[in-house]
Amino acid sequence: MAGKTVDLKRKLWMYFGLFAIIIVVILWLMQILLLNSFYETMKVSEISRSGKRIVREYNQDNSRLTDIVMKAHFEEGLSVGVYDSNGFPLFGADIVFYPGSPNSTQFFSEIVSKLNNSPGDSVSFVSSDSSQRYNSAIFAAKLKSDSGMPLYLCLTSPLSPTNSTTQVLKVQLIIVTFISLLIAFALSYFIARNLVSPIANITKNASSFANGNYSVRFGYGGYTEINQLADVLNHAAAELEKTDTLRRDLLANVSHDLRTPITIIRSYAEMIKDISGDNPEKRNEHTTVIMNESDHLSSLVTDILDLSKMESGVIKIDKKPFDICDTVLKSVNSFNVFAQKEGYTFNVNCEGSCTVLGDESRIRQVIYNLISNAVNYTGDDKTIKVNTEVRGNFIRVNVIDTGKGISPEDQTLVWDRYYKSSSSHHRMQVGTGIGLSIVKNVLLMHKTNFGIISDGKTGSTFWFELPIITEGSGNL
Repeated sequence: MAGKTVDLKRKLWMYFGLFAIIIVVILWLMQILLLNSFYETMKVSEISRSGKRIVREYNQDNSRLTDIVMKAHFEEGLSVGVYDSNGFPLFGADIVFYPGSPNSTQFFSEIVSKLNNSPGDSVSFVSSDSSQRYNSAIFAAKLKSDSGMPLYLCLTSPLSPTNSTTQVLKVQLIIVTFISLLIAFALSYFIARNLVSPIANITKNASSFANGNYSVRFGYGGYTEINQLADVLNHAAAELEKTDTLRRDLLANVSHDLRTPITIIRSYAEMIKDISGDNPEKRNEHTTVIMNESDHLSSLVTDILDLSKMESGVIKIDKKPFDICDTVLKSVNSFNVFAQKEGYTFNVNCEGSCTVLGDESRIRQVIYNLISNAVNYTGDDKTIKVNTEVRGNFIRVNVIDTGKGISPEDQTLVWDRYYKSSSSHHRMQVGTGIGLSIVKNVLLMHKTNFGIISDGKTGSTFWFELPIITEGSGNL
């Protein structure tokens, strides 16, 4: 059982709103709560880079110390001073503290203490000395003089107060928060409407589809995935509609073919019982009809079972070399009764012998069913032609009738069981109505070419090909 669910539109609103809130929270954290510490960290990092550069340039040429200090002051706005070990300034630019000023000695001692406790020759930190009006970023380093006495480099950069900046940012962020949430919800509504609408339409049509309306068609939604889903569902609907039509035709035609012989058998059985029971000649005539109709019923059941086995893959073919001309002649001889009693003419052109590779019993079934189809649909001249012709490495078998032909749109459909180009169903001379379906499945199992040639006006040619076996061909 499915748990509690939320519709897609509401989820999209929720996700977009949550995303906007997360972005706004990050902005508030970075711009308001963490602004001061972030600003101090950046200033300390900046003054540290400048101080290390001065130390590096001093170590390369200590005679240029004054130039280096003045350059840092004017170009980077830093207060720079160089002091001896007692804290007296030797020279500098905009020196921040002097001996004798309040807490200057204490401040210098703090710097010296930090340098002595540092693993390196420099330190950087934020000064919060109460004697200074503002906090400052400090960098200090030891320098080696020519006399061997230690010198101390001190860089100072005041930290501007961020309170006023924070107030401005708060106002801006309030406006940004409102606008961001408004845009997020508006955008989520737009996307949700455009995304959910085609899905809702597909769901509605799918409900109709599930109730057996196979003629329904699914619309597209402007998204690749939805269009692909619509294509798949449309294809499934078309196939199911076709299958449903074939199912209804199958039931109608099978019921007709079953009802007719059953009715005849019952009628003749009653005639034997009531009329011809004591008349041997009439009784034999009636029992012959019953036997023929029973044979037709048996053939119908056998063909349906064979077709079901083929379509389910139960029947396997056993390919072996055989003489196709001999198989054609045997198949045609099975229809001699139609030539003798019904006036049919069978013209066979298959001289000599030609060995092909295939399942002989199944190929004979194919030829038999193609001739049966020709008998049912040939013209008034009742002529059927069967011939073979060599086409490269294949032998082609043609079964030709002189009927009304098959239209191009029907040529791919005649292979379906019980399909008829005409809506009227008539009693066939021979066969069970599913012969061409058996032909198609047997030839598909042989993985060979087959087809129909007809202009839709006069006659039809059903053909198939089998590979020729020659000495040294390697097909055995």
